[in-house]
Amino acid sequence: MSGRRSVSVIAPVVLLAACFSGDPAGTDDGEGDVEIEMTASLTYMPAVVTVRVGQAVRWVNRSNIPHTVTADPALAANPQSVMLPAGAAPFDSGLIDAGAAYTRTFTVAGTYRYFCRPHEGGGMIATLVVE
Repeated sequence: MSGRRSVSVIAPVVLLAACFSGDPAGTDDGEGDVEIEMTASLTYMPAVVTVRVGQAVRWVNRSNIPHTVTADPALAANPQSVMLPAGAAPFDSGLIDAGAAYTRTFTVAGTYRYFCRPHEGGGMIATLVVE
């Protein structure tokens, strides 16, 4: 039980430090997943994240409106909104309601540019680098 209390105290400090570190790696939950927030201001936070091959990324909708995580050229209004490395399959989360999450594990190294289908025109576009 005491281990769990220490994690709950340390985690906010780690998250706060990450906000000021300039580190684009996202929030690591300690179990290998990186968390990216989707916001009501039509952003992915952080906008650029670097992960390892085989690592899971979890997008959490912290806003009150639905969002998507989409890297499919066929679904983009602007071809510049999507980038996939050679050998990576396009993907789309479907609508993620407020408070819900989407998780995907990346097995192909390279740079991914993804967007939110309803908010692509508002600039809700981000980048994931898989090393």
